[in-house]
Amino acid sequence: DRPNDWQPTGLVFGPEASNPQLRFGMRWPHQHIVGDHTHLLYFLGRSALDNGYVYPNHIYVAISEDAGKSYRIHPESPIIGIDHPFELRGLGTLCVVRSGERFHMFYTAADVQDHIGIGMAVSPDGLKWEKQTDRFLIAPRLDTVSPFETKVAYPHVIRDGDLWRMWVSTFGRTENAFSPYKIHSLVSRDLRHWEWTPHARQGDLGYGPPGSFDSDMRCYASVVKRGDRYHLWYTGNKYGVTGMGHAVGRVAGPS
Repeated sequence: DRPNDWQPTGLVFGPEASNPQLRFGMRWPHQHIVGDHTHLLYFLGRSALDNGYVYPNHIYVAISEDAGKSYRIHPESPIIGIDHPFELRGLGTLCVVRSGERFHMFYTAADVQDHIGIGMAVSPDGLKWEKQTDRFLIAPRLDTVSPFETKVAYPHVIRDGDLWRMWVSTFGRTENAFSPYKIHSLVSRDLRHWEWTPHARQGDLGYGPPGSFDSDMRCYASVVKRGDRYHLWYTGNKYGVTGMGHAVGRVAGPS
């Protein structure tokens, strides 16, 4: 009931010198509340193991049974490793939602051609996961859109009535330069088949006016819906170096 009154409580996890997959630390926490006392905290382990391409991230989960006061890393972590060609350059940001009795994870992955897209895994308990594809579930659209798109990353998924909505950040290149990140959205009825919503060349939000903190980039969306309005927070130029913004609106989709 006091959303702006935060008090740091100390370190949850730190780098583990004895574990090469966590030697360089952790990043991108994502918490999913299962019940009143059970929380699952997903995060990326920063690996010190070179797979021939990079030092790839893997996905871990930690369990809390006291409503988030303390956590223990699940002994079978990493729960999502790298075992398909579309993941060979590592895994990235993720989002977990629950539909019925199943958990669905959407995660960023990168292949050796420097293409980035979204993968998917499903779990009965949030701990043991089964990947649903051996390729990107949502792939960059390459030359089917303009500007040329090579990266689709940072999925954020919410339920919206009978639909599911996903926001992603996309990146590509023009003839002479890279095209900066912008925000797009997709809709689905079953969490497996996704349809891009209609959008302008600069994405759902576009960019800010010249000279503003978000004149060249808007990315990394986090969205909640309140009533009939969506509230979207995003980072500005240089991946947030210039600040973070907020947008309010309504989003169209299939009827």
